[in-house]
Amino acid sequence: FDMSKSNASNNRNVNIRKLRLIVDRIGGVSISSRNGYWNLSLGDGVVCDYRDIMQILNEFKKRKSSLTREKLELLVSRATGGDLLPNISSEWLDEYKSEYGVGVTETLLSIIDHPAFRTDMRLLLKIADVVLAIDSIDEDAIRLKCRILNQMGQKGLSKQSFDKFCNEYERLLNTHPDFSYKDIAGFS
Repeated sequence: FDMSKSNASNNRNVNIRKLRLIVDRIGGVSISSRNGYWNLSLGDGVVCDYRDIMQILNEFKKRKSSLTREKLELLVSRATGGDLLPNISSEWLDEYKSEYGVGVTETLLSIIDHPAFRTDMRLLLKIADVVLAIDSIDEDAIRLKCRILNQMGQKGLSKQSFDKFCNEYERLLNTHPDFSYKDIAGFS
């Protein structure tokens, strides 16, 4: 804001040049300007977690059907990192972050009762972990995680997970969850 138009233009051009030098080393990536907008084009050989995840989510929305095991496992493996760009806070990113987080969470939680997946405890545990990485106080995910760990005989880890959830819940919402460990871990 404090630069003249020519200085700002020069500064942008220098930064774009530096960025182009970096992406040239990667290969299969190009930066171009069209109609006043900068575009990043990724070749087929370039892996981009965000692009892969959004393609899977869009396919799922269009078909309104369950994911194949292959697509589900790809989604889970790509989304394991949790939030999109967690260390970057910028207003223009909020919409992308929200679409990503809500899309991954809703998609994963919508398929946990699907007959093809509901008996695969390891996959369900990964799903719960991904959802909790995106939203650390997601009640459905902690219920799933504790129940599965308990069924797998990992009662201590199940209780630790619930306690960690409660601490985070209380820290963020300043209240206790309205359910107890006994309510969700599969006890009578």
